[in-house]
Amino acid sequence: MFGIDLGTTNTLIYKKGEGIVINEPSVLAFNKKTGEVIAIGNEARYMQGKTPSHIQVTRPIKNGVIYDFEVAEIMLSHFFSTIKKSFLSFVFKPYILAGMPSNLTEVEKGSIEDVLKDVGFGKVILIENALAAAIGAGFPVQESTGFLILNIGGGVTEIALVSMGGLVLKNTLTIAGDKIDHDIMDYVRDKYKLLISERVAENLKIEIGSAIKLKEKMNFTISGRDVVKGIPKEIVVTDSDVREAISDSLNAIRDAVSDMLYKIPPELSGDLLYHNIIITGGGSLLKGFPEFLQEKIEIKVRLADDPLTSVSRGHGMILENYNEMKKIL
Repeated sequence: MFGIDLGTTNTLIYKKGEGIVINEPSVLAFNKKTGEVIAIGNEARYMQGKTPSHIQVTRPIKNGVIYDFEVAEIMLSHFFSTIKKSFLSFVFKPYILAGMPSNLTEVEKGSIEDVLKDVGFGKVILIENALAAAIGAGFPVQESTGFLILNIGGGVTEIALVSMGGLVLKNTLTIAGDKIDHDIMDYVRDKYKLLISERVAENLKIEIGSAIKLKEKMNFTISGRDVVKGIPKEIVVTDSDVREAISDSLNAIRDAVSDMLYKIPPELSGDLLYHNIIITGGGSLLKGFPEFLQEKIEIKVRLADDPLTSVSRGHGMILENYNEMKKIL
Protein backbone atom coordinates (compact mmCIF):
# COMPACT_ATOMS: atom_id res chain seq x y z
CA MET A 1 0.00 0.00 0.00
CA PHE A 2 1.02 3.57 -0.66
CA GLY A 3 0.09 7.00 0.64
CA ILE A 4 0.31 10.18 -1.44
CA ASP A 5 0.29 13.82 -0.42
CA LEU A 6 -0.48 15.39 -3.80
CA GLY A 7 0.34 18.99 -2.96
CA THR A 8 0.31 22.19 -4.98
CA THR A 9 4.03 22.66 -4.31
CA ASN A 10 5.38 19.19 -3.52
CA THR A 11 4.30 15.58 -3.93
CA LEU A 12 5.24 13.15 -1.16
CA ILE A 13 4.76 9.39 -1.49
CA TYR A 14 4.86 6.98 1.45
CA LYS A 15 5.40 3.27 0.87
CA LYS A 16 4.29 0.90 3.59
CA GLY A 17 7.27 -0.64 5.34
CA GLU A 18 9.75 1.80 3.78
CA GLY A 19 8.65 5.32 4.70
CA ILE A 20 8.66 8.44 2.52
CA VAL A 21 10.22 7.38 -0.79
CA ILE A 22 9.38 10.43 -2.94
CA ASN A 23 9.52 14.12 -1.97
CA GLU A 24 9.62 16.15 -5.18
CA PRO A 25 8.16 19.43 -6.49
CA SER A 26 4.85 18.96 -8.34
CA VAL A 27 6.31 20.37 -11.56
CA LEU A 28 6.73 19.08 -15.11
CA ALA A 29 8.52 20.56 -18.14
CA PHE A 30 7.65 19.51 -21.69
CA ASN A 31 8.32 20.44 -25.29
CA LYS A 32 5.16 21.98 -26.77
CA LYS A 33 6.28 21.18 -30.32
CA THR A 34 6.92 17.48 -29.83
CA GLY A 35 4.99 16.73 -26.62
CA GLU A 36 8.18 15.25 -25.14
CA VAL A 37 8.60 15.42 -21.37
CA ILE A 38 11.87 17.23 -20.63
CA ALA A 39 12.02 17.09 -16.84
CA ILE A 40 9.93 16.29 -13.77
CA GLY A 41 10.21 17.31 -10.11
CA ASN A 42 13.33 19.12 -8.88
CA GLU A 43 14.90 19.27 -12.33
CA ALA A 44 11.78 20.87 -13.82
CA ARG A 45 11.48 23.35 -10.93
CA TYR A 46 14.97 24.70 -11.61
CA MET A 47 13.90 25.42 -15.21
CA GLN A 48 11.07 27.78 -14.23
CA GLY A 49 11.49 31.17 -15.90
CA LYS A 50 14.57 30.05 -17.84
CA THR A 51 13.16 28.09 -20.80
CA PRO A 52 12.62 29.08 -24.45
CA SER A 53 9.04 29.60 -25.63
CA HIS A 54 8.56 26.02 -26.87
CA ILE A 55 9.46 24.55 -23.44
CA GLN A 56 6.61 24.90 -20.94
CA VAL A 57 7.05 24.39 -17.22
CA THR A 58 3.74 23.64 -15.56
CA ARG A 59 2.28 22.64 -12.22
CA PRO A 60 -0.76 20.34 -12.60
CA ILE A 61 -2.07 20.98 -9.07
CA LYS A 62 -3.60 24.29 -8.02
CA ASN A 63 -5.08 24.94 -4.57
CA GLY A 64 -4.93 21.21 -3.90
CA VAL A 65 -7.04 20.42 -6.98
CA ILE A 66 -5.91 18.59 -10.14
CA TYR A 67 -6.56 20.95 -13.03
CA ASP A 68 -4.41 19.29 -15.71
CA PHE A 69 -5.19 15.56 -15.69
CA GLU A 70 -2.78 14.52 -18.44
CA VAL A 71 0.22 16.28 -16.90
CA ALA A 72 -0.66 14.97 -13.42
CA GLU A 73 -0.84 11.41 -14.73
CA ILE A 74 2.53 11.71 -16.49
CA MET A 75 4.14 13.18 -13.38
CA LEU A 76 2.75 10.52 -11.03
CA SER A 77 3.60 7.68 -13.41
CA HIS A 78 7.19 8.91 -13.41
CA PHE A 79 7.36 9.15 -9.62
CA PHE A 80 5.97 5.65 -9.09
CA SER A 81 8.17 4.15 -11.79
CA THR A 82 11.22 5.37 -9.87
CA ILE A 83 9.97 3.52 -6.78
CA LYS A 84 9.45 0.22 -8.55
CA LYS A 85 10.28 -0.27 -12.20
CA SER A 86 7.59 -2.91 -12.58
CA PHE A 87 4.95 -0.93 -10.69
CA LEU A 88 2.63 -0.49 -13.65
CA SER A 89 2.73 -4.21 -14.42
CA PHE A 90 1.44 -5.41 -11.03
CA VAL A 91 -1.08 -8.24 -11.47
CA PHE A 92 -2.88 -7.15 -8.33
CA LYS A 93 -3.21 -3.40 -8.33
CA PRO A 94 -2.16 -1.92 -4.97
CA TYR A 95 -4.32 0.34 -2.81
CA ILE A 96 -3.37 3.97 -2.23
CA LEU A 97 -4.30 6.43 0.50
CA ALA A 98 -4.59 9.92 -1.01
CA GLY A 99 -4.74 13.22 0.83
CA MET A 100 -7.11 15.99 -0.18
CA PRO A 101 -8.21 19.44 1.03
CA SER A 102 -11.38 19.20 3.10
CA ASN A 103 -13.36 21.55 0.83
CA LEU A 104 -13.25 19.48 -2.39
CA THR A 105 -16.43 18.82 -4.35
CA GLU A 106 -17.43 15.29 -5.35
CA VAL A 107 -16.24 16.02 -8.88
CA GLU A 108 -12.82 17.13 -7.61
CA LYS A 109 -12.57 14.06 -5.39
CA GLY A 110 -13.42 11.94 -8.42
CA SER A 111 -10.62 13.55 -10.42
CA ILE A 112 -8.05 12.41 -7.84
CA GLU A 113 -9.43 8.87 -7.94
CA ASP A 114 -9.50 8.80 -11.75
CA VAL A 115 -5.89 9.98 -12.14
CA LEU A 116 -4.55 7.52 -9.57
CA LYS A 117 -6.47 4.62 -11.11
CA ASP A 118 -5.15 5.57 -14.54
CA VAL A 119 -1.64 5.49 -13.09
CA GLY A 120 -2.19 1.88 -12.03
CA PHE A 121 -3.84 1.72 -8.62
CA GLY A 122 -6.80 -0.44 -7.70
CA LYS A 123 -8.63 1.17 -4.80
CA VAL A 124 -8.17 4.84 -3.90
CA ILE A 125 -8.94 5.78 -0.29
CA LEU A 126 -9.31 9.52 0.34
CA ILE A 127 -8.48 11.29 3.60
CA GLU A 128 -8.60 14.98 4.49
CA ASN A 129 -5.13 16.54 4.71
CA ALA A 130 -5.97 18.19 8.03
CA LEU A 131 -6.84 14.84 9.61
CA ALA A 132 -3.68 13.20 8.22
CA ALA A 133 -1.59 16.15 9.44
CA ALA A 134 -3.07 15.81 12.93
CA ILE A 135 -2.18 12.11 12.97
CA GLY A 136 1.32 12.84 11.66
CA ALA A 137 1.76 15.50 14.35
CA GLY A 138 1.11 12.88 17.01
CA PHE A 139 -2.47 13.69 18.04
CA PRO A 140 -4.49 10.71 19.36
CA VAL A 141 -7.27 11.67 16.98
CA GLN A 142 -9.56 8.75 17.82
CA GLU A 143 -10.08 10.02 21.37
CA SER A 144 -13.06 12.21 22.35
CA THR A 145 -10.74 15.16 22.81
CA GLY A 146 -10.54 18.30 20.69
CA PHE A 147 -7.36 19.14 18.78
CA LEU A 148 -6.94 22.20 16.55
CA ILE A 149 -4.66 21.83 13.55
CA LEU A 150 -3.51 24.58 11.18
CA ASN A 151 -1.97 23.19 7.99
CA ILE A 152 -0.39 25.84 5.71
CA GLY A 153 0.53 24.35 2.36
CA GLY A 154 1.49 25.81 -0.98
CA GLY A 155 -2.00 26.30 -2.38
CA VAL A 156 -4.36 26.19 0.60
CA THR A 157 -4.40 26.73 4.34
CA GLU A 158 -6.61 24.34 6.31
CA ILE A 159 -7.91 24.92 9.82
CA ALA A 160 -9.66 22.00 11.47
CA LEU A 161 -10.94 20.86 14.85
CA VAL A 162 -10.30 17.12 15.13
CA SER A 163 -12.06 14.76 17.53
CA MET A 164 -13.07 11.07 17.53
CA GLY A 165 -11.40 10.37 14.19
CA GLY A 166 -13.09 13.14 12.21
CA LEU A 167 -13.29 16.87 11.56
CA VAL A 168 -15.78 18.60 13.84
CA LEU A 169 -15.12 22.00 12.25
CA LYS A 170 -13.12 22.88 9.16
CA ASN A 171 -12.23 25.86 7.01
CA THR A 172 -10.07 26.08 3.89
CA LEU A 173 -8.42 29.29 2.65
CA THR A 174 -6.71 29.87 -0.69
CA ILE A 175 -4.21 32.03 1.19
CA ALA A 176 -1.05 29.98 1.60
CA GLY A 177 2.55 29.74 0.43
CA ASP A 178 1.94 30.64 -3.23
CA LYS A 179 -0.23 33.64 -2.33
CA ILE A 180 2.44 34.91 0.06
CA ASP A 181 5.09 34.59 -2.68
CA HIS A 182 2.92 36.65 -5.03
CA ASP A 183 2.38 39.25 -2.30
CA ILE A 184 6.15 39.71 -2.21
CA MET A 185 6.38 39.92 -6.01
CA ASP A 186 3.66 42.59 -6.11
CA TYR A 187 5.26 44.59 -3.29
CA VAL A 188 8.71 44.62 -4.92
CA ARG A 189 7.17 45.63 -8.25
CA ASP A 190 5.15 48.48 -6.71
CA LYS A 191 7.80 49.85 -4.33
CA TYR A 192 11.05 49.19 -6.19
CA LYS A 193 9.72 48.97 -9.77
CA LEU A 194 11.38 45.60 -10.14
CA LEU A 195 9.92 42.42 -11.64
CA ILE A 196 11.09 39.26 -9.88
CA SER A 197 10.28 35.58 -10.34
CA GLU A 198 8.35 33.31 -7.99
CA ARG A 199 11.58 31.57 -7.03
CA VAL A 200 13.23 34.85 -6.02
CA ALA A 201 10.15 35.79 -3.99
CA GLU A 202 10.19 32.39 -2.30
CA ASN A 203 13.89 32.79 -1.47
CA LEU A 204 13.15 36.19 0.06
CA LYS A 205 10.41 34.64 2.20
CA ILE A 206 12.68 31.83 3.37
CA GLU A 207 15.79 33.90 4.01
CA ILE A 208 14.45 37.07 5.67
CA GLY A 209 10.66 36.67 5.83
CA SER A 210 9.07 36.86 9.28
CA ALA A 211 5.66 37.30 10.88
CA ILE A 212 6.98 39.43 13.76
CA LYS A 213 9.73 42.01 14.14
CA LEU A 214 13.11 40.31 14.39
CA LYS A 215 15.72 41.06 17.06
CA GLU A 216 18.27 41.83 14.37
CA LYS A 217 17.55 43.52 11.06
CA MET A 218 18.10 41.38 7.97
CA ASN A 219 18.45 42.19 4.29
CA PHE A 220 18.78 40.24 1.09
CA THR A 221 20.06 41.22 -2.34
CA ILE A 222 17.86 40.27 -5.28
CA SER A 223 17.91 40.91 -9.01
CA GLY A 224 15.23 41.21 -11.65
CA ARG A 225 14.05 43.42 -14.49
CA ASP A 226 13.51 47.15 -14.08
CA VAL A 227 9.85 47.86 -14.90
CA VAL A 228 10.57 51.34 -16.33
CA LYS A 229 13.86 50.87 -18.20
CA GLY A 230 13.56 47.18 -19.03
CA ILE A 231 17.13 46.47 -17.95
CA PRO A 232 18.57 44.11 -15.31
CA LYS A 233 18.61 45.66 -11.84
CA GLU A 234 19.79 44.66 -8.39
CA ILE A 235 18.35 45.93 -5.10
CA VAL A 236 18.56 45.21 -1.37
CA VAL A 237 15.29 44.23 0.35
CA THR A 238 14.87 44.33 4.14
CA ASP A 239 12.98 42.03 6.51
CA SER A 240 10.55 44.86 7.24
CA ASP A 241 9.78 45.08 3.49
CA VAL A 242 8.85 41.40 3.40
CA ARG A 243 6.81 41.69 6.60
CA GLU A 244 4.83 44.57 5.15
CA ALA A 245 4.31 42.69 1.89
CA ILE A 246 2.81 39.61 3.53
CA SER A 247 0.97 41.23 6.45
CA ASP A 248 -2.50 41.12 4.87
CA SER A 249 -2.27 37.41 4.11
CA LEU A 250 -0.94 36.56 7.57
CA ASN A 251 -3.67 38.61 9.22
CA ALA A 252 -6.31 36.80 7.15
CA ILE A 253 -5.01 33.42 8.35
CA ARG A 254 -4.92 34.58 11.95
CA ASP A 255 -8.43 36.02 11.71
CA ALA A 256 -9.72 32.71 10.31
CA VAL A 257 -8.23 30.82 13.27
CA SER A 258 -9.77 33.33 15.66
CA ASP A 259 -13.18 32.97 13.97
CA MET A 260 -13.05 29.19 14.35
CA LEU A 261 -12.35 29.48 18.07
CA TYR A 262 -15.71 31.22 18.45
CA LYS A 263 -17.45 28.25 16.83
CA ILE A 264 -15.85 25.45 18.87
CA PRO A 265 -18.35 23.60 21.12
CA PRO A 266 -17.67 24.40 24.80
CA GLU A 267 -17.20 20.68 25.51
CA LEU A 268 -14.10 20.72 23.29
CA SER A 269 -12.90 24.29 23.72
CA GLY A 270 -11.19 23.64 27.04
CA ASP A 271 -9.11 20.84 25.50
CA LEU A 272 -7.10 23.40 23.53
CA LEU A 273 -5.62 24.77 26.74
CA TYR A 274 -3.93 21.41 27.35
CA HIS A 275 -3.07 20.36 23.81
CA ASN A 276 -2.21 23.75 22.23
CA ILE A 277 -2.73 24.57 18.57
CA ILE A 278 -0.42 22.71 16.21
CA ILE A 279 0.74 24.22 12.92
CA THR A 280 2.06 22.10 10.06
CA GLY A 281 2.97 22.53 6.38
CA GLY A 282 5.72 24.52 4.72
CA GLY A 283 4.09 27.87 5.49
CA SER A 284 4.41 27.23 9.22
CA LEU A 285 8.21 27.58 8.92
CA LEU A 286 7.95 31.37 8.47
CA LYS A 287 10.03 32.95 11.23
CA GLY A 288 7.96 33.97 14.25
CA PHE A 289 4.67 32.66 12.94
CA PRO A 290 3.72 30.70 16.11
CA GLU A 291 4.32 33.83 18.20
CA PHE A 292 2.36 35.97 15.72
CA LEU A 293 -0.62 33.64 15.95
CA GLN A 294 -0.44 33.21 19.69
CA GLU A 295 -0.39 36.97 20.31
CA LYS A 296 -4.02 37.42 19.23
CA ILE A 297 -5.69 34.13 20.13
CA GLU A 298 -3.97 33.82 23.54
CA ILE A 299 -3.63 30.05 23.27
CA LYS A 300 -0.24 28.41 23.04
CA VAL A 301 0.75 27.59 19.47
CA ARG A 302 3.29 24.89 18.73
CA LEU A 303 5.14 23.95 15.54
CA ALA A 304 4.87 20.27 14.65
CA ASP A 305 8.01 18.18 14.37
CA ASP A 306 9.11 18.22 10.72
CA PRO A 307 6.00 20.15 9.59
CA LEU A 308 6.77 19.68 5.88
CA THR A 309 6.05 15.95 6.11
CA SER A 310 3.21 15.87 8.67
CA VAL A 311 0.56 14.81 6.15
CA SER A 312 2.73 12.10 4.62
CA ARG A 313 3.79 10.80 8.04
CA GLY A 314 0.10 10.68 8.96
CA HIS A 315 -0.49 8.49 5.91
CA GLY A 316 2.36 6.29 7.08
CA MET A 317 0.94 5.87 10.59
CA ILE A 318 -2.39 4.80 9.08
CA LEU A 319 -0.78 2.35 6.64
CA GLU A 320 1.49 0.80 9.25
CA ASN A 321 -1.44 0.38 11.67
CA TYR A 322 -4.15 -0.14 9.08
CA ASN A 323 -6.43 -2.58 10.93
CA GLU A 324 -6.87 -0.31 13.92
CA MET A 325 -6.88 2.97 11.95
CA LYS A 326 -9.05 2.08 8.96
CA LYS A 327 -12.30 2.96 10.76
CA ILE A 328 -11.45 6.67 10.54
CA LEU A 329 -11.18 6.55 6.74
